[in-house]
Amino acid sequence: MKTVLQRIQLSGEILCVLLNVIIISSTINIESTAISLDRPCTFDAAPNSKWKSCMCENIDGESSLHIRCRRQPWITVPAIPYDQPTPYLHNETVYSIVALSIIESSLAFLSQDAFKNQNIQLLDLTHNHIETINVNAFRTLESKLYQLTLNENSLSSIPAWALTYLHQLQYLHLQQNMIAEIKPHTFDETQLKNLHYLHLDHNQITILPRRSLYRLPLEVLTMANNRLSEIEKLALPPSIWFIDMKNNVLQQIPYLAIRELKTLRNLDLEGNNITQIAHNPEVEFTSEIDLILSNNRIVTLDDNAFNSFQKFNRLDLSYNQISTVSASAFSSISHLRQLDLSYNKIVHIPAGTFTNVAKSMQRLNLEENQLHTLPAALQQLRTLEYLNLNSNKLITFDNNTVNNLKPALAELLLAFNRLTEIPTQVLDGMSKLKHLDLAKNRIRSVNRLAFGTFDGTGTSLIRLNLAGNLIEQITDPGSFLYMSSLAYLDLSYNRLNNISDNAFERLEGLESLFLQNNALTVFPKAALSRLHKLRYLLLDGNPIESLPDSAFNDMGQLERLSISRTTLFSINDHTFFATSIRNLKSLNLAFCRIRHIASRAFYKLSNLQQLLLNDNQLTTINSMAFASLYALRQLNLAGNYINVTMERAIYDIPTLEYLSLARNQMQYISKASLVNVNNLEHLDLSYNQLRAFDFSFLQQNTISIKQLDLSHNHIVMVDLSAVKRSLCSLNLSHNQLQSIGKETMRDFDQMNTLDLSNNGLIEVQSNAFLACPKLRILNLSYNHLRTLYKGTFANQESYENLCLAHNAIVGLDADTFGVDNVQYLDLSNNELKKVPQHALASIRNSIATLNLKGNRIRSLDVLDFNGMNNLSELILADNHIETIEEAAFASMPKLMKLDLSHNPVVSWNPHAFKELSHSIESLNLANTGLFSLPRITNRGLRHLNISKNKIHELSASDLLNHNKLISFDISFNNFKKIDPQLFDTLVELKHLNISGNRIERLTEKHFESLYHLETLAMYDMNGLHRLPEPRAFRHLRHLRNLYIYNLPLVTSYNISEMLRHLPPLRTLAIEIKEARLSTQLYRADLRLLRNIIITGQQLTKIDTGAFAHLRGYKIDLTVRDSGITEFPSSIFNTLTSVSFLSLSLINNHIETLNPFTHTKSPVINQHGTILHN
Repeated sequence: MKTVLQRIQLSGEILCVLLNVIIISSTINIESTAISLDRPCTFDAAPNSKWKSCMCENIDGESSLHIRCRRQPWITVPAIPYDQPTPYLHNETVYSIVALSIIESSLAFLSQDAFKNQNIQLLDLTHNHIETINVNAFRTLESKLYQLTLNENSLSSIPAWALTYLHQLQYLHLQQNMIAEIKPHTFDETQLKNLHYLHLDHNQITILPRRSLYRLPLEVLTMANNRLSEIEKLALPPSIWFIDMKNNVLQQIPYLAIRELKTLRNLDLEGNNITQIAHNPEVEFTSEIDLILSNNRIVTLDDNAFNSFQKFNRLDLSYNQISTVSASAFSSISHLRQLDLSYNKIVHIPAGTFTNVAKSMQRLNLEENQLHTLPAALQQLRTLEYLNLNSNKLITFDNNTVNNLKPALAELLLAFNRLTEIPTQVLDGMSKLKHLDLAKNRIRSVNRLAFGTFDGTGTSLIRLNLAGNLIEQITDPGSFLYMSSLAYLDLSYNRLNNISDNAFERLEGLESLFLQNNALTVFPKAALSRLHKLRYLLLDGNPIESLPDSAFNDMGQLERLSISRTTLFSINDHTFFATSIRNLKSLNLAFCRIRHIASRAFYKLSNLQQLLLNDNQLTTINSMAFASLYALRQLNLAGNYINVTMERAIYDIPTLEYLSLARNQMQYISKASLVNVNNLEHLDLSYNQLRAFDFSFLQQNTISIKQLDLSHNHIVMVDLSAVKRSLCSLNLSHNQLQSIGKETMRDFDQMNTLDLSNNGLIEVQSNAFLACPKLRILNLSYNHLRTLYKGTFANQESYENLCLAHNAIVGLDADTFGVDNVQYLDLSNNELKKVPQHALASIRNSIATLNLKGNRIRSLDVLDFNGMNNLSELILADNHIETIEEAAFASMPKLMKLDLSHNPVVSWNPHAFKELSHSIESLNLANTGLFSLPRITNRGLRHLNISKNKIHELSASDLLNHNKLISFDISFNNFKKIDPQLFDTLVELKHLNISGNRIERLTEKHFESLYHLETLAMYDMNGLHRLPEPRAFRHLRHLRNLYIYNLPLVTSYNISEMLRHLPPLRTLAIEIKEARLSTQLYRADLRLLRNIIITGQQLTKIDTGAFAHLRGYKIDLTVRDSGITEFPSSIFNTLTSVSFLSLSLINNHIETLNPFTHTKSPVINQHGTILHN
């Protein structure tokens, strides 16, 4: 028999993609050329076998099985039969279990001999609650087990004794447990002679002591997202070559720990607390290494900083706070291929800094720094191939600095700087340059030989980006001299109003030209006529009113043409001459002002596949307007004013698959409007004024429409009989249908999706869907249904989603549904007074999600959900529930999410959650009248919301079973104090909301355990007198979102100092207590900030430079509930590192605002920042 390793491919999250590293994941996918499909397991002949609820996969048609079990209620692994013949396929065979997965289940421990006499080679127990493993749990697997995955469990230590004799084990996954310690000599007595890959990410390990892992033959070790502050000497095995320790709290490179690792090739220390690089005189690495130090807190690169190293393949120092680089920082390095210093604060790099690595450096990234001139250090980099200087403050270039770079440089990126002209002298002679990016500068002209002479030998430049500058005209044909190899030219978002006839005559190799969003009023026909190889042309967003006859005669290779968002008003018969643009595949004329299209405008464009004419001003479709487009697959006419379609308006397009006439003004469609479109599959007629609908407008022998959208019309009658054999998806939402009977949907045997929401339905007959056996998704929401009759949904094979929300349903008959044929049922916002258990009885084994939100249910007991063995999500929010009985949810063993929020519960049985599913992960008890936290013994809870209750006290013991919480919302209760120990056990907590309480004091101790916290909300706290000292915020090492405002009694509130100690945030909502917003944000690390909210009743003025440090592609800026009377337009000029700004000014005292004082909408500054909302 083949080994399972020859038949099993492991895939999933890639832990490392490096040569000779086998990629292993926590999810095992078994593939082969002859695998049978998963089917229920029958290898255990016992009548009540627990294994029958799992799926089995036969590998290679042989006797090897992979058992997959998910969401099982087992506390421990059931007994596995062995040497037992079973008719699994077609004969009695003894099957061998080679892979076993029990995931997302309730396993709490592994007992002795749990896998006795099995041949398991891959064992995956991910996402359980395993706390203990018997020392003999894996007995008899010693020479078989190859990979063991115990991710997302509750292990507090490495089960070394249980692993002792697993001789063949190569991969051990222990990620996302609660391992806090690895003791010295942990593995000294084990015989794990083949263990090469150990993964301990997302645990609580603080130190790796001496000889903790030393005896293991590891090659790859990952310990990311722990709390490592120290790695002692001889902690790591000498065989290791790949170490990942990102996102820990190491304050320096662990030199002594890695000193003896002669084979080390990759050391990842991203996201630690390293503030300084200092060499260790006792340590010297002579081999080439990848060292990742990004996202630390390094401020300077001092003299001899890397003296403990000699060779780097890659050195990554990006996303630090480096402002100073010493000339001798890299003095010991003889070889360095790639250096990344991007996203720092570097102003200057001294001459000679790269002397020793000048002959080896190939890639240098200096993006997002504060360089005003080219660093003199670049002068010696003769082998440099890639130089990224994007997003600096460069104004001019010194040619002498880059002279030595010219022979080798292939990519030069200078976007988002302050260049006012093309650096011709710098570019002159760069004979190997392939990619030049000068986008988003302040360049006003492109002069003759602007890109150098290239010594008259021609150029290798392929890609040139000049987008987002201030260029108004291109008139000199010598501008692009010696650029015959240029294939890509981007001139978009400039101010071009004139392109001379011979401007592009030297660009005979150009394939892509981007001219969108300029000021061209005339189509530059003559200029474009020289571009015989052009394939892609974009002219969107120019005020071009007309296209000349035969505009594209000399563009025989053109494949994509986009002229959308122009002022074009007509297309005549001679604009697109078929023989001249025979290769055109896509034509975009959307969002123009086109009122007229000649009858032969697109005649015989034989290769055209996509034609977009949406959002114009067409009122009719003339006969033959789209005739003979034999390759057309997509035609979009949506968003016009079409009210009439002539006969044969769309004619003889045999390949047409998609047609949209949505958002027009059609009250009817003329007969024979569509002729010979036999391949039409998707027809969109939504947002029109149709009152009746049939297919008389479609004249052809066969109609094969599969998707039909008739939503947002006024339809009261519909006849779909012409498409009943082909239609798969039908949208009739937002019409005026009042009833659905048997004849409406008769014989729609392919229908799988039907949307009838937002009509006036008052009745659905019991046989309405009788002839739609494949219906999987049905939406009847937002109608007036009161009663559902027996058998209405009984004849479908399986409903993936059945939505009956927002009706007036007061009851459902028994047997309304079929036998276990509904998976997702939405009955929210109806008038049910009790759980319709009799109607649900027939689907209790299939239903996975039940939404009863917004009904009138008053009480709950265990019989309401009896037998719902597969229910994973139950939503009961916004009802009138007053009483919850004992063990009300005990009959749902696979329940993962329970929402009881916003119910006026007055009687909570103390044992309401008795026997609650061990799979429960999310529990929402917001606004349910709680005075204390209910007793919940389940250990797998991840999300708990008890906000808006009357709870005044919570102790650490109350949360003893909930140490896996990820989100915890206790906002708007009656807490006056919070015990700091409350958070000590919540080691995985990421989201915490304590807002709206009467807490009087918060101290540093409250923050000390919140290491993994990503979101902290503490606002509307009227009783809070004291915040922790700003330095205490340093404990929030992984914070991403902070909401802190409306704290009226807090006097010691130094937001600037708080932000200084925090990591780079994504969202910041703060109160400014001062009268002026000036420099409060200056000390914060704003490089990742994308959403900022400023409030403060005392705030009356915002300085021009208040937001000058904001940087990012898209920024959302809100100022609300303040006393400011103006938002200075000069602020916009400081946002030089922002591409798109969304601005909200809510509930202030502002009288006027003009963002476009010196610019044209939507651009708000000379750097090209766009106000997009």
